Amino acid sequence: MNMKRLMRTAVFISILIPAASCLIPPETEGEDDTAGSEMPPFSRNFQEEQYRIPGDFDFDATVARWHGFSRAAASLTFDDGTYDQYSTAWPVLEEKGVKGTFYLAAGLIGTGIWNDHGTSRRMMSWQEASEIAASGHEIGSHSMSHIDLSRGEIDFDLEFRESRNLIEAEIPGTVVETFCWPHWRETDETMKAASQYYISARSGNGVISYYYDRKGGIPSDPPMNMYSVNALGILNGHSSDQWMGVAEDILNRGSWFVTSFHGVQSLRAGEDELGWSALPEKDFRIIVDYIIGRGFWIETFATVSKYIYERDAADLHIKNSSDSLILTLDDDLDDSEYDIPLSLSLSIPENWESAEAYDSEGGRIRSRINGGKLFLDIPPDGNSVIIKPY
Repeated sequence: MNMKRLMRTAVFISILIPAASCLIPPETEGEDDTAGSEMPPFSRNFQEEQYRIPGDFDFDATVARWHGFSRAAASLTFDDGTYDQYSTAWPVLEEKGVKGTFYLAAGLIGTGIWNDHGTSRRMMSWQEASEIAASGHEIGSHSMSHIDLSRGEIDFDLEFRESRNLIEAEIPGTVVETFCWPHWRETDETMKAASQYYISARSGNGVISYYYDRKGGIPSDPPMNMYSVNALGILNGHSSDQWMGVAEDILNRGSWFVTSFHGVQSLRAGEDELGWSALPEKDFRIIVDYIIGRGFWIETFATVSKYIYERDAADLHIKNSSDSLILTLDDDLDDSEYDIPLSLSLSIPENWESAEAYDSEGGRIRSRINGGKLFLDIPPDGNSVIIKPY
């Protein structure tokens, strides 16, 4: 799937408008300020542009790096579609109230037992995968046949398009938006092919000592390549100190912690019900609890991908009058697909005790005031948001 716009690389969008040296735009000079004056697009190309707005105050606005101004993002992802992900991992996520991404090897789902290089693994049925999807988790493609796409002659149409189409046909209402590389292997050619069908793709590494040095290391902000987003494979035998050290590093950098799980083993699971390198359920619970407790913004791989694209393409236009600010947040992306609200903060005039936000139809938008700033979430769809004092 082709992006309509190239991504920008800066993290924050900000305009600072000092009151001490305000300038009135030539086209509005001498006019009644209740008529409104439009400021330049809110983007990385318009920093420190100075205009008069209601009241004399320093104005700044910021689109959050991550939703809710969280320190870092996290996505819990699962490879293959083995039965233990349905029987053990999914219930834990439901219990904890977080959403994950389940990457299905589409041609293996519903076939019973998968012979994985001599190891028998029970796969989910389509009904079981449908239950996961119905509870709000993302379903992505892990190819049709789970072959190594970095080697030999590859039927890209089968592995990329047909795997997506099969999942969408078997799980009505599901839109497959992201891809996961089998065996964590991809090439320039396969990434280019995947971009025709998906908004992003996840890779990974199961050797923690290699994690920092391959595939761009920790996913930066934005990742070096949205079709090779590095994930940390957390496997049976990894100590908590190992994965926790990586997670803390990511948290301190304000980056994206993407995990790659395979098997998750409950005490009652049979040997043929387990995915590769299955983690004990108690260890999986520790990981999920840690990520929740450390304040990561936890969302599906597709949702975080969309937030990145939208944030880095966002432009904010501001109009002012004597009693309100009118915001228009927009990007160059398809609103039917890129529909994730962006978190925004903006200062309000000192003579406003507080403020409320309304959509273009007069509906109140949830917001909060803290430290003279208004915090709210709005989609970058070009619709007006009105900020009024109260």
